[in-house]
Amino acid sequence: MKKNISLCALCFVISGLFLMSCKKVDLKELEYQHITRGEYLQAYVKKKGGGMVLWFQVFDQMDNTSDFKKAKFTSDTIGSYPAKINEDKWIWLLVNDRIEIRLVAFSAVKDFQDTGKLKKFIASFDLAGMEKITGPKLKAADLEKFIPKLGGQ
Repeated sequence: MKKNISLCALCFVISGLFLMSCKKVDLKELEYQHITRGEYLQAYVKKKGGGMVLWFQVFDQMDNTSDFKKAKFTSDTIGSYPAKINEDKWIWLLVNDRIEIRLVAFSAVKDFQDTGKLKKFIASFDLAGMEKITGPKLKAADLEKFIPKLGGQ
């Protein structure tokens, strides 16, 4: 009886570790497919040697009434930042009450259709650096320094 309970407990621990490892995000395995700089920064992310897995946009909403700011109350947060989360699909995050990150899993590929992976990826942005932004509205080229370094860059 004790042997069965111990075996079940071991299987439970191993399966939990396996599931946690599945949510790992290895930035070295990802690369930018295309970065667009306009009124905002937009980037497509793909797996090395594979296809696109997600895309994101970064906006400085300093002088704009963003959709995020219109909905002032949100119960979701990532760290201390307010977030809008659509499970396994997308995350919008607001940093410093002005920098908005919209991160979306590519629907044709399952790789990032996981809220845990999306949260880990969005946490790889320089959120602390974004928190220190003051002054005039930043352009896309200025926002680029805050995006994750991919592919061992």
